Amino acid sequence: MRKLTVSILALLCALIFATTTGGTLRFVVGADAVTLLPGNFSDGASALVASHIFEGLVELDEKNQIQPLLAERWEVSPKADVYTFYLRRGIKFHDGTDFTAAAVKKHFDYLLANKFRRSGMFRAVLKEVKVINDYTVQFILHEPFAPFLYYLAHEAAMIPSPASIDRFGKEPATLGKNPVGTGPFIFQEWKVGERFILRKNPNYWQKGKPYLDSIIFQVIPDDVARATAVRSGSAHIMFNPPPVMADVLKKDPNLNVVVRPGMRVIYIGINLLSDKFKDIRVRQGSQLRNRPSKTLPSNNERLCNTLGFTTFSSGTRLLSGWCVRVQSGEGKATLKRSWCDEFAC
Repeated sequence: MRKLTVSILALLCALIFATTTGGTLRFVVGADAVTLLPGNFSDGASALVASHIFEGLVELDEKNQIQPLLAERWEVSPKADVYTFYLRRGIKFHDGTDFTAAAVKKHFDYLLANKFRRSGMFRAVLKEVKVINDYTVQFILHEPFAPFLYYLAHEAAMIPSPASIDRFGKEPATLGKNPVGTGPFIFQEWKVGERFILRKNPNYWQKGKPYLDSIIFQVIPDDVARATAVRSGSAHIMFNPPPVMADVLKKDPNLNVVVRPGMRVIYIGINLLSDKFKDIRVRQGSQLRNRPSKTLPSNNERLCNTLGFTTFSSGTRLLSGWCVRVQSGEGKATLKRSWCDEFAC
């Protein structure tokens, strides 16, 4: 496996900064969502839309520090295996259901009882969720787990309405198309492959927010087409504009290009349990054949240097002979042919 942490590049129409309240934000995205059921998606498109509808007990600030959200505060037991959260009062879901400790428990019980995409991450650490009273809930862990608060800041821990789980819970696919949360925006429409429309939550618990009347997420798979939409003013914001257009976009006075360090990990996973990899020449050939240095931009050179090498934890001593070093052109050709014989390249 090879992984790379990339930077986040955002392109924003300068006009949106002149708007203080009201109006519609048009956000162009490269892919449609899979589902809007927290805990059952692992893709960025679903997370982006869902995070405007749902909220969790805690969230991350701009410095990636844990901050309270639906919970006012929390306590950790001396053994660090019990987390007690004290919830904000007076919050309602979009369907009018009260936000209480029972709603928190229902979500996590539902998540653990099903084989969703993110069920495993909580099943491994979470033993039980207990309701102490209407506004106090406890998370009991199998054992101390230092990153647990960060798990609760994950999209999988966002809380849907218990009424929606009661209504659609037996059909997760249907539940994922009828999202009901406590967030600043209410789900209005999902036209598959085309767009999402979210409207302002007039009863949002954070007074004075949201500033916008609505958000439209329009699906445009082509990178250049999305950037063109923002440049023309038909859209206001996108993530990750094409690098080949970076210089042009930065020079456009009507646009703001925002660059910040990213936490996203991109990787290529190779299943070495496959019979095809029993031959060492095939394994070595995969490293040589699949170095993508000729196709990736220069800022991704780090990805090309060690493709095919397992990532070790810091301080781990590498096994002798782990890295393949083939000097001669003939040797490289032989290994590449071994790879191609197996994979018909």
